[in-house]
Amino acid sequence: MRKSIHTLLLPLLLAALAVAFGYRSYGNAAQRIADDLSQAVQRTVLAERALALHPDTLRAYARLSRSMGAPVTISSHNPAFAEVLAMPALRRHAVLTVCVPAGEGQPSSAHALPSGCLSSDTVLWMAPEAGGAVLSFRAYARCTPWFILSQSDLRTAGALLLAALLCGGYACLGRRRRASRSPEARTDDDNFITLGNLSLSVRDDCFYDHRHQRLHLTPMQYALMQMFYQNDAHRLTKQHICRSLWPGKDNADETLYTLIRRLKPIVEAHSNLHISSDRGRAYVLEINE
Repeated sequence: MRKSIHTLLLPLLLAALAVAFGYRSYGNAAQRIADDLSQAVQRTVLAERALALHPDTLRAYARLSRSMGAPVTISSHNPAFAEVLAMPALRRHAVLTVCVPAGEGQPSSAHALPSGCLSSDTVLWMAPEAGGAVLSFRAYARCTPWFILSQSDLRTAGALLLAALLCGGYACLGRRRRASRSPEARTDDDNFITLGNLSLSVRDDCFYDHRHQRLHLTPMQYALMQMFYQNDAHRLTKQHICRSLWPGKDNADETLYTLIRRLKPIVEAHSNLHISSDRGRAYVLEINE
């Protein structure tokens, strides 16, 4: 269980880093859009393009604001403003607004920012064409989250997310392989008796090799191997084996010899164990050095 948690910890950490870098890139992109709007407003106002093109219109709006006693805001897609935007993709989204105050010489801050928009800083300008009113200029752009993402640098976040997916997929694949090799989840080490790289599952009544694959044994072969594993010294006398496996047979030496002869190559082929004879009186299951 602890190993599984450690295996999943790296993908989760990489995914968290990807989200953090993505959020930071998103915020940086939003700030770049707002900065671009601000510099474009400043350059447009300093060049006096918006004022020089429509002086009569500004005077008319100034008179209207005074008669209404409320500021008047003019919003438009200004070509001169769009030209100085550094981000080409922003030009079709950006709008320049001019707010004409109700009183002369008084700045206005009555710009109403639509929801879901990014805005520039406010630039104030005293316009003789508008009767000396202090005009306030501000730009905004209706930017969807997808548009901001398209302007974000997501290479680091994307690389981290890809690494998280690869690590997660590798971890899941490893768990699947281990589960497929062992039909039942092997989580309790107390259910196993291990010698060398061969393990006896007390719960499953079978042996597993070092690749976690089931060792196919006949009932007699399994019974003998089980006796070896349950003996602390892994040493069994011939008399003990014969009495346990063939209790009704007077002389089972030849049968035992045949059983050992057929079992030895199976054990040696699937593990680092071998069965040796101890002076002809007993058999020992031991690890190959």
